[in-house]
Amino acid sequence: MNTTFCKYIFIGITLLLFGCDIIAQDSNIKLAVSGKFTIGTHIPKLESVVGPRWTTSPGVHLSLDPHLKLRWKNSFDIGLGAGGYLNHYNFYQGDFSYDIAFLSLKYEARISKYFKIKKGPFEYVSIGCAAGVSPFSHEVNSRTTNDFIAITESRPKNAVYFSPHIGTYKRDGRFGYSLAIQYSFYSDPSPYIYFNLTSATSESQGSHSGNYIGLNLVVDYDLRKKEKPIEEKYPYKVPDDFNERQITSTKTLKVKQRKIKILIWDHGMIDNDTISLMVNGHPVLANYGLNHSKKKVTVKLPADENTLTMYAHNEGSVKPNTAAVIIKVGLRKYRFELNSSMDQSEQLKIIRQQE
Repeated sequence: MNTTFCKYIFIGITLLLFGCDIIAQDSNIKLAVSGKFTIGTHIPKLESVVGPRWTTSPGVHLSLDPHLKLRWKNSFDIGLGAGGYLNHYNFYQGDFSYDIAFLSLKYEARISKYFKIKKGPFEYVSIGCAAGVSPFSHEVNSRTTNDFIAITESRPKNAVYFSPHIGTYKRDGRFGYSLAIQYSFYSDPSPYIYFNLTSATSESQGSHSGNYIGLNLVVDYDLRKKEKPIEEKYPYKVPDDFNERQITSTKTLKVKQRKIKILIWDHGMIDNDTISLMVNGHPVLANYGLNHSKKKVTVKLPADENTLTMYAHNEGSVKPNTAAVIIKVGLRKYRFELNSSMDQSEQLKIIRQQE
C-alpha cells in the first residue's frame, strides 16, 4: 500500500476524531463504532487454451470491516474503516479439482442515507456507497499433483473499488442494525489474480478483477460520553403556597437534548399578570410581569422526566393568568399556552429521551 493513501487515511481519521470533539455538545450527532460482515459470491473468467476447458463454480467472498463513524440523527452517517477479506476459488475437470483462497486487506470510507418507512420490521431504507482500496502484493502459489499443475499469481497494485448498497436499517437504543445488498466493482478492469490450470490433456487460463455481489450485515453501537450531574442551584425562593395549589397537566413534550430555551410572553391583553416559572418545583424565573416582549430563560434539564410549571402571583384584570410559551430545542420550536390561577397551576411535562 503506498504512503500517499496511508497519509489520506491518517488525515481522515484525525479529522473524524477532531470533528467528534467539536460537535460533542450536539446530541443529534453520535460517534459510533460498527462492524460490517459481508458474504458474497463472484465468478472468475476462465478460457480454454488447449483441450477440454476446465470448469468453475461461483466462488465465495467473506469480509469483516470495523468502522468508526459519525451518525446524524437517523438521517445519514459517514465512517472510515479497515478490514480484511477472503476470496475462495474452485476449478474442476473430470474427477479432480483445485481450490485456493486469497486473503487481502482493505481500507474504505462509507456513507449511508436513511429514509423513514412506516411499516415492516425495519424502520428505514438505507442507500449508500463505500469507496476504498485493496493493496495487492506479488504472490505466486503452485500446486502439482499426478493429475494437474495449477499456478496462481497475484499482481502488485493498489486497486480502488466502489461498493453501492441498498437495504434496511433499524435502531434499538444505542444499537443500529442494517441488512443490505451491495455490489463491489474495481475501477481498474485489469485482473489482480491469474490462474493457469494444466492437465495431461488440457490447459485453461483464468483471472479475476475482484468484483463481487454480496449481502452485508452492519451492527452499530453509539459511544456516549458520561454526562456530568447538574448541580441544582436556584437563585429564587419557592413560593410559600406552591405545593398547596392544584397541579393540572395535560401537555407533554419529548426532546432529545438536555439544554432547552424557554420563551414566555403575554400574547393577549396586557393586564399586569405576574408569574414564576418552576422546573421540577424550583423557580427559574420569579415574580415576572408578563408583557408582549418574549422573556428568554435557558435551562439544562436535570432529569429524564421534568416538569415546567407556571405559578400565578396574581390574576390581573382578566382571569386566569394566560401566557404563551415556546420551547426551543436546537433548531426546533414547540409552542404551548399555559393557564394558572390562585388555586391551580398548569404544568408541562418535558421528557428527555435517550436515543
